[in-house]
Amino acid sequence: MRTRKYFSKLLFIFMIAAFFTMNNEMLAQRRPVKKVHKKTAINTPPRGAKKIVYKNVNYHFIDGVFYKHRDKKYVIAKPPVGLRVTVLPSHAKILHIAGIKYHYYYGNYYRYLPELKVYEVVENPNTNTLISDEILLADGRKMEGFYMGGTSSTIQFETDNEILEIPVEDIIRINFAPPTEE
Repeated sequence: MRTRKYFSKLLFIFMIAAFFTMNNEMLAQRRPVKKVHKKTAINTPPRGAKKIVYKNVNYHFIDGVFYKHRDKKYVIAKPPVGLRVTVLPSHAKILHIAGIKYHYYYGNYYRYLPELKVYEVVENPNTNTLISDEILLADGRKMEGFYMGGTSSTIQFETDNEILEIPVEDIIRINFAPPTEE
């Protein structure tokens, strides 16, 4: 009887050890990555969005994302060059390109105007020399973009003008771009 209990415990420990030593490829699953702003059309402006009128066009701005009224819906929109906002998300990326400081978030480039205390949308600078971050996922996918911050369980990563929320257990490696010069 005692041998049977010992054998059962030993078998259980062996099964647990075998599970944890399985090859990463066997455990890797291609899970869908959650898009943070996945609703591209909504019926009303997002709660808490600030209304900005620029050249007689209404935009609603919240968390670094612009919405515009189109076809009875509010859709995510690219802001026009010259539009100004007073705040950007804290995890907006600071880039130095050709000696000029830019703020980058959700596919848009901004320049800070200290005399007005605003961020102004600017043209996309020549980004041929821009180095982005790279992420390698457990299922073998590799993405280039910008690390936007995260928590102990997920990170936010911008790629192709979409912000993805990726569980940390799905990430094998993140290669960060070298810091840009001041």
